[in-house]
Amino acid sequence: MVAFLIIGATSTNGTASASTIDTPQVPYSVSSVGFPVKIYNDAACTQYSGKTLATNNSDWQVIRQSTVPENGIKKFLAYDLGNNQWVKADEVFRGFNKVGAGVSYAYSRGQKVPVYDSPQLWHITGYLDPAISYWKVNSFTLYGPTNNNINRVNLGNNQWVDSTKNVDVIRTAMLFPDGTLTYNQDGQQTGAVSGNYDYYKIFGATTINGMTYVKLGSDNQWVKLSDGTMN
Repeated sequence: MVAFLIIGATSTNGTASASTIDTPQVPYSVSSVGFPVKIYNDAACTQYSGKTLATNNSDWQVIRQSTVPENGIKKFLAYDLGNNQWVKADEVFRGFNKVGAGVSYAYSRGQKVPVYDSPQLWHITGYLDPAISYWKVNSFTLYGPTNNNINRVNLGNNQWVDSTKNVDVIRTAMLFPDGTLTYNQDGQQTGAVSGNYDYYKIFGATTINGMTYVKLGSDNQWVKLSDGTMN
């Protein structure tokens, strides 16, 4: 039987909720991507130890985890990397990948997107040029165990952007279910995807009515990016 500890936490709506500290059932590690992430003496990450993770290492084994239920799933708050050395869950990542892994580019939709000096988004160093919408991706981080879970992208020279809200990651191919609606560039429905739940090659990205669409073939075969998945 695994012992666990419940501590107090506060949800975003101000109501108290309980966070749980336990040992992962399946061992896993997290990545700091070589940045000096702060180490805390407590799971709530309120007692800074004065130390940071070494920058000559990126991968860290998780010994314990602090989680809270949110919308029926576990939300990770912090990780114990051993000897009660806790780091915030939003400052380390479940994965770090270099170029490839089915990623074509980042699409900024012509917005003035903030650029940061780290995947932890600690400091803004500038903004993307709104005249450009397509950006080469050099590497990316994951908040979950699969490539569906990209949350930060590096555009080169540690120029990081937040892909959970500021840019869209465009893949080389994506899965779209049978019946996914297709549109033209005016946003008019032209039909639907037919066939099995298959991978479709992506030929481009654009913005229609404020949403990102990707092109599966002709100019009448645009689908909502949000309708697709990687696996």
